[in-house]
Amino acid sequence: MAYIIEQKNKKNNRIYVYEVDAYWDPKKQQSRQRRKYLGVKDPKTKEVEKKYNEGSRVRTARDFGGVYFLRSISEKLKLTSCLKESFTNNWEEILDLAMFKIISGQSFYIFDDWSTSNYVRSNLSSQSISDLLEDIDDKSFLDLWNKKHSSKDAAYFDITSISSYSSGRNACEYGYNRDKERLKQINLGIISSSISQLPLAYKSYPGSVSDVSTITNLIPLAKSWGIKSMLLILDCGFSSKENIEKLKANKLDFITRLNPKNLNYDRLIDMFCLSNENLFSFNGDAFFYQQHEITIGKTSVFAHVFHSETKKNLELIKFLEKISEIEALVNDKTKEELQDIIKMQDLKDFFIFNKGVLKRNIDAIDKKIHCLGKFILLTNKKLYSSKFVLESYRNKDLAEKLFDNLKTEIHISRLRTKKDSTTNGSIFISFLALILYSHLVKVLHNNKLTVQKILASLTTLKVIDLNNSKSILSEITKKNKDIFTLFDLEIPTTPRY
Repeated sequence: MAYIIEQKNKKNNRIYVYEVDAYWDPKKQQSRQRRKYLGVKDPKTKEVEKKYNEGSRVRTARDFGGVYFLRSISEKLKLTSCLKESFTNNWEEILDLAMFKIISGQSFYIFDDWSTSNYVRSNLSSQSISDLLEDIDDKSFLDLWNKKHSSKDAAYFDITSISSYSSGRNACEYGYNRDKERLKQINLGIISSSISQLPLAYKSYPGSVSDVSTITNLIPLAKSWGIKSMLLILDCGFSSKENIEKLKANKLDFITRLNPKNLNYDRLIDMFCLSNENLFSFNGDAFFYQQHEITIGKTSVFAHVFHSETKKNLELIKFLEKISEIEALVNDKTKEELQDIIKMQDLKDFFIFNKGVLKRNIDAIDKKIHCLGKFILLTNKKLYSSKFVLESYRNKDLAEKLFDNLKTEIHISRLRTKKDSTTNGSIFISFLALILYSHLVKVLHNNKLTVQKILASLTTLKVIDLNNSKSILSEITKKNKDIFTLFDLEIPTTPRY
């Protein structure tokens, strides 16, 4: 039996009217309801105003909020204009693939289904996507992009490994894998700007190539992309004698972390003493510091030694927890199993087996605790203050977060392409997605909103296609209006590509 119900929306005081038909579901063995939307009730006349006339009933509804949001960001960053100029015939498909990566996080073979439920013009099959990826040449784009965004200020460079399930690509080789996976891989290096906090350029290397050799390749590549001046912020993998000498020979300014295995490291740590005269605050934390001139190989560099009590306490808790976790496994694991776990956790220096019994290496543990909270940064510039050195290096976290986003949020941690050419195209799409994602993260800094929450909220904004071939936009919620305002974007009133 059918009956009418009314529901009042407290936010807009509208009364929505539905026709409800009750029926028995034999499968679930319970009563169910079918609802038919009739319209909005006028509080004065009590008449029900139909939202659509009979000739304009809803045919389909497609997600609009997410794609409009990312398209607008792309235009704002001038990413769209660079794509149009570099890829005249298929720039829109390339941008749609990048948006697909951010919104869905899925593999490209799902794009065909995704495109039918989102307000995009691209309709690409898996084979069409493979053909598109194979034809992508990024050189023109990188030249244009860097002309718009590179600067004379610090550019950050970092490198990570991307695993692959395929065995048919020359670019994929076995090498040191940061994710501890036994898969072939490629290494991907990204240069990002300290001003815009956007990725500027990238370079892929075979998986067997070590971080050391990338320095030689980086210099001419950076110049070819229009990056005239850089302050390289590098990880401890670049603090070797060979790299320090290459950096000096090429007259490049740098800040890098000193590898704890370097012969100078223990000596500098032992020399360190806390003094309130050498103390500054950074990001709410207090840092003690000292500066020393040292020699690595034949090159004179300046070592800035830092100590943070906050950092020490956090590291101490984490370190002791790892020690305790290993000891808790003694009764459940064999000696061989324990040795494998200890090696995997990088704790082999802190345990010894005495007559088959697991014991703590007290001397090694005490030495480790003595070093907690301390770290050493190197630079070739004497005039750099310790505070500037620390601030610049901490900004390197940007590059590391970019890689985290690349691997987790944008889902490029596993490559499934079959050719080197399609691999390069796939990485380029992910690089574009990373540019967009990086801007979102920058705007949301110190905001309770996350990218995931924003995209989830924007799914409520849809394009409604009617039977009369017209399309209208669903109502925009206040939350979505606030999102567009936060990113300084125009609030849409009609559907548009």
